[in-house]
Amino acid sequence: MDDLYRDYILEHYKRPHNFGELDPHDLEGLEHNPLCGDELGVHIRVKDGRIEDLRFHGHGCAISQASASIASQELKGMQLEDIGKLDADWMIELLGIPVSATRRKCALLNLKVVRGAVTGDNSWPVSSTEAESPRGSAISNVGDEELAEPVDVEREAIGARDTIPTSEHRILKPTGNEEPHGND
Repeated sequence: MDDLYRDYILEHYKRPHNFGELDPHDLEGLEHNPLCGDELGVHIRVKDGRIEDLRFHGHGCAISQASASIASQELKGMQLEDIGKLDADWMIELLGIPVSATRRKCALLNLKVVRGAVTGDNSWPVSSTEAESPRGSAISNVGDEELAEPVDVEREAIGARDTIPTSEHRILKPTGNEEPHGND
């Protein structure tokens, strides 16, 4: 592992930006990565159709937590209508480091939870080329057990391949014409 890569990820992992609880908040979501057991939630405050503030909370590997920290800085101020347009390419480019196929869900968990909280779409983000492919997404839930391996320098992966993925998204205080979604 390249030292620069390790330092960049570990810096955001050890000193994450925008982590914790946010009260009051308008939107929230919770997602789980069944591959390695990462769990990530988000609280979002909305003002004038934009993300005014947000906080991630949860636990997971260095890549999942660092990705949330890095993305949180870009998500603040973004129009809600633009959140659903963000794809895997956006997150991977924002992360700025190579991400192996086995670590891809870790890197994309934060985008999955934010998109779910804002739009109700709790599917795994795909790249533009994956969306166009007739074979579908490279990050489907099929075959996760084949990808399980030790994760990163901070902790080992847990045997979560038999875990059923969970997700919760709900609007706590409607801010306009939104319809409640998720598990109410």
